[in-house]
Amino acid sequence: MPLRRFHCLGRDKIKEQRLTDKIYVDATRPATLNDGAGLQTDCPTLGEAVTAWQRLPPEQKIRATIKVIGGPVYTAYQIDRLHQGPKPA
Repeated sequence: MPLRRFHCLGRDKIKEQRLTDKIYVDATRPATLNDGAGLQTDCPTLGEAVTAWQRLPPEQKIRATIKVIGGPVYTAYQIDRLHQGPKPA
């Protein structure tokens, strides 16, 4: 039984690490901010969409998403971890 408990703790540690890891992006790509209240705003860059997201009230931030044109949709938990530039080797 102790081995199983250790295994579960290890999985939780990996999950926790993934939730705090930086997500490396090209912040110059165009994106759309969905503010969580039904308003979508086209932004010339992902960086500007993140800045607009940061200005939202907390109750909107948690529901808001950012869609990179031709790319992924980021949730509030992911937006907070976006980091401009290539992933270090």
